[in-house]
Order: sequence, then C-alpha cells, then structure tokens
Amino acid sequence: MASEVTTVTIGDYQYTLYDDQTAAALARDRTKSSYGALQSSVTHEGVTYALTSLSYCFLDCTALTTAPVIPSGVTNMFACFQSTALTTAPSIPSSVTNMQACFAFCTALTTAPSIPNGVTNVSFCFEGCTALTGTIAVHGTPTSYSSCFRDTTQPIVLVVSDSSEVPTWKQVAATGNNGNVTVRDVSANPAPTATITATRVASRGSTTPDETGRYAYVTVRTTASTEQAPDNVAQAPTITLDGTTYTPLDPSGTATFACWVALGDDFGHVIGATPRDLYKTGTTVTVTLPSTYSPMEFHRTGDGASFGKHATRAGLLDVAWDIESDGDVSADGDVADGIGTLDEVRQQLLAYENLPIEYGPNVQTVGYKQGHVVGKLLFFAISCKPKTTDGVIATFPSHSVQRAYGLVGHQSNGNTGIAEPDYATGGLRLRCTKVDWCVVVGWGFIA
Repeated sequence: MASEVTTVTIGDYQYTLYDDQTAAALARDRTKSSYGALQSSVTHEGVTYALTSLSYCFLDCTALTTAPVIPSGVTNMFACFQSTALTTAPSIPSSVTNMQACFAFCTALTTAPSIPNGVTNVSFCFEGCTALTGTIAVHGTPTSYSSCFRDTTQPIVLVVSDSSEVPTWKQVAATGNNGNVTVRDVSANPAPTATITATRVASRGSTTPDETGRYAYVTVRTTASTEQAPDNVAQAPTITLDGTTYTPLDPSGTATFACWVALGDDFGHVIGATPRDLYKTGTTVTVTLPSTYSPMEFHRTGDGASFGKHATRAGLLDVAWDIESDGDVSADGDVADGIGTLDEVRQQLLAYENLPIEYGPNVQTVGYKQGHVVGKLLFFAISCKPKTTDGVIATFPSHSVQRAYGLVGHQSNGNTGIAEPDYATGGLRLRCTKVDWCVVVGWGFIA
C-alpha cells in the first residue's frame, strides 16, 4: 500500500501525494456550487504525481450543482459526488474502475453518465437518486453491484450494446427495489459509420488548402443508427495519426466533426477516424496525405528551380539531396549547404554556446538535459520518464528551432522510439514504446 509523501494545495483542491507517484484530490471548501479545474497531475520537487483518486472528493458538498471535468487517468471515484445537488453527472473517463457510491443520495440527479467498460464496482452508485430517469449506456461486466439502484423511483433503462453483457446488467437492474429499472439490448443496432477528409493547410485554424502546409484540416461525418436505439446520437470520433491516437487541435462538433492535426514535416501521413455513438464504436476510416516532396520544380517567378523539394526561393538552384561529383564544382554565386555558405560554415563552427532546454508537459520524472549550439546546428541529450508514449518532452526557449530529431533508447528497459518536432508548441515530441525511462540523443537546426 502506498504511503503519503505530503499534501499540496492548488486552486480549490488539496492534493495528497503518495510514494507510488499517484495523487488524490479533495475539495477544500465544502460549501461551493462549482469548483475549478482538477489537475491531471501534480509536480512537486521535481517529481510528477498522476491524479488517480477522487474518493470522497465532493462528499457532502450539498450546494454543488455543476461538476468539473474528470481528468483521464482517474481510477477511483468512491463516494466522489455522494450527497451533492448535481442534476447532470459529468462524463466518466474510461480509466475509472471504482464507482461505488459515486452518486449515492444525489436526490436532484436526473441524468446519469455512461458507465465505461472497465468499471468493476457500481455498488450503491445511484442509491437514493429519486429523480434519476432516462437511459444509461452501460458497458462491461461489473462484479460488485449490490444496491446500485436501491430506492430509485423513476423509469430507468440500461442500454447494453454487447449481448454477452445483458445477464450481468439484468442483475444490476434488479437492485432497483421498485421495479423501475429495465434493460434494453441494442447489440443488433448497426455500428456507426464515418467518412473522412483531410487537407494540408499552412496553419492551425486555416481551411485554405496549401500543398506545402504542415498542418491538416480534418473533417469527419458520422452516421449513428437509430434502428433499435431511437435515442442514439453520434459522438466525437477518435483521431489517429499514422496509427497512433492523437489529441486533435481545436476539435468541434459530433456528427459533423472538424479539427486540425499538426504534421510537423513534409512526409506523407495517414490520418484515421474511429466513429462512435452512444452505444457502439465503428470501423476506423483513413485518408492518406501525400508528402510535399517534389522531384523537380521551377519557382513560380521562373527565376530559380529545385530538386527533391518545392521551389520556395527565387534566384536559387535549391537541392535537397546530397551532391557527389567526380570533377570540380564551380559557381558564379555562393555554394551553401543549407546552413550558410561554406565560408560562413567555417566561421560558425568556431562559435559555441549552451542550448537552454526546458522539460515539456509529457515528462513525469526528470533526469538530465544538456544541449549545445554550434552555428546553426543544435545537439542535445535528454533523459526522463514520460507520462505517456506520445507527447512533448522538451522545449527550447531561447531559440527558434526549425527542425530537431532524436533517437530514443535505454539499455536496461529496452525503451525505444523517435523524437520529432512538435510545431504546435515549438517543442520536441517523443514517441516511444514504453512509459519508462528513456534517453533521447539528437540534433537539429535553428532558424
């Protein structure tokens, strides 16, 4: 069992930190009608603690009418909102496993949340919720459910999308001692379908096509069937970038969904969308964005040309490939290698300075970081334990970094991956195989 390390106060909450790097939150003022945002993690003395418990967080906050967003990663919601004045329950993250007594005796509660697949304990969850009515989308097969709907009085329908789970939820429904809880099997209802489009654009927020853009404007249209579920509606889809779940930028809409995706490079990418409705998840649809690569192109002014890239600069023969010559090379103008003329490079190599590096939001535990700038080249080494396998681990506050790439490795745990630019934040985005210690060694260019 984890031992308490200390407590810290942030906003409306007191966070208790434990030696297994987890945290629990408790509302400080029990008289408020609403509270500020909950932190998904707390960093104290260089160590990051993930919020996993909201046990008793708002217990007996009798004036509470509006719940805050529950952060992803929370697992324990024992008696979280018991005896509050909530009318509509907040969404429950898929990480939650314990909802025992979560909304017990919330006598004003009319609308319940969907029950995620991983929840194993719903005992006493809605006991005494005398105003609760309508449909509840339920998933999984909880093993503890005694008195879940005890002393509820209004009609409640548990909507089950997997026929194998129906027997369990019928037993849960039977905990309603007034015969008011029934089960509806919508397993035969067709899963949602979707279509997806994606276009390269120059910037976040733009919808104007730009074949050299490093963002994608994505639209997804989801159709949710009401064949056996009249109340069914589309939910926002899950977005993937090259097969990895991606947090979309500026998402909006549900049945017609739009967002932006930061690509960060000129390469081709596959963007996917998995449609969802109240009860089911559909088949992922994908669209492929071609690379901005061009074997040969003239500049739009006619003055200049490029090989292996787009011609973006006038008055220049711009080559993206290495050049090998058996004979002499001569030119009336300067010959440059991408970071300056050869004479400029000689001067730059004589310059040397440290590269300030700041840890990014996806770092759970810090290690060491060191960087150097030589001319327009940067070199860095960073060690850390990330929070997830995909996120920003570093920023470079004193320089505008054009490109930065790193290889990830760790001899003892086998953690591998790559680090690439994150153009949404100007930082370095880590994609690794494990949530474990890693060492990132890389290089790049500054503007």
